[in-house]
Amino acid sequence: MKKTLNLYHLTILYLMICAFLFGVQSAGAQEVHSLKYIATKNGETIGWLRTNYIQKGEEKWLTTESNLELQVLISFKAIALTCNRFNTNILEQAAVTRTLNGRAKLDNLLKLEGNKYVTIKGNPEVSIQKPIVNTVASIYFKEPVGITEIFSEVYLRFITLKKLSASTYNTSLPDGGTMTYTYSNGMLTEIIASTNYGTIYFKLQ
Repeated sequence: MKKTLNLYHLTILYLMICAFLFGVQSAGAQEVHSLKYIATKNGETIGWLRTNYIQKGEEKWLTTESNLELQVLISFKAIALTCNRFNTNILEQAAVTRTLNGRAKLDNLLKLEGNKYVTIKGNPEVSIQKPIVNTVASIYFKEPVGITEIFSEVYLRFITLKKLSASTYNTSLPDGGTMTYTYSNGMLTEIIASTNYGTIYFKLQ
């Protein structure tokens, strides 16, 4: 139990570092982007999704953060935070945490060690020996033209990315859900998430 607690704190610490970098170091960055999406379900606003991008030299930090109030049989609050760190366009570290009504439901931490990626925290444990250049978080910031697979920080595996039409792409998730991404002039403008809780729409504010 002690080991699990320490690893969970390690994930939280890494995510706090991400927040610190966006809050403090963005002033010296070469490129900074921050966008917000409004989340709706059945026509009602249920929360928001925020994305942040910072580039300083060859290093890039990407985060996505969502806060949703959902109701199926009971009401619950779902919070998720993902952070990627890239260097020379290669993923070096990725973390994701999800909570439901304040209780941890997921915390993954993946790190590049030498020439392979290893799971510091998460299930399943992975050992990937090829560079990761595209992740779920990264396609929030750039239209994935010509890309057929992306790495999922949540599932710790590559998932297929399909082009449905001009500037619209889709992924099928291991849990049976789907995500559809629509872009305008290269910018992500809408996400449709088909989940166990129903269909959720995220539209650029």
